[in-house]
Amino acid sequence: ALLRAHAPDVGPGDAVVLLGDVFDRWIEYRHTAPKLGVRLLGTLADLADDGRRVLYTVGNRDPWHVDLLASLGVTVLAGGARLGLAGHDVYLSHGDRDLPARG
Repeated sequence: ALLRAHAPDVGPGDAVVLLGDVFDRWIEYRHTAPKLGVRLLGTLADLADDGRRVLYTVGNRDPWHVDLLASLGVTVLAGGARLGLAGHDVYLSHGDRDLPARG
């Protein structure tokens, strides 16, 4: 609901950024898929289909979602990444994996 509510505010050159551990392993379950996760995947796909930039850094609890997210048009960042966003140089990371080099 939060992503859908703010989708109109994400314009060209903007990005939606998710910093990992969003799904918390639900995809590995054989007989259940929580409604919330399925709706989130649909919202991410809709954002990407509408030409919005969607970035996802892989967390320590969801590394197996890489192929699924990429198939939705989401840019998956397997580790930390330095990117230009909104005219700024930013470093994105889940927080327990890669740390930027200092210097």
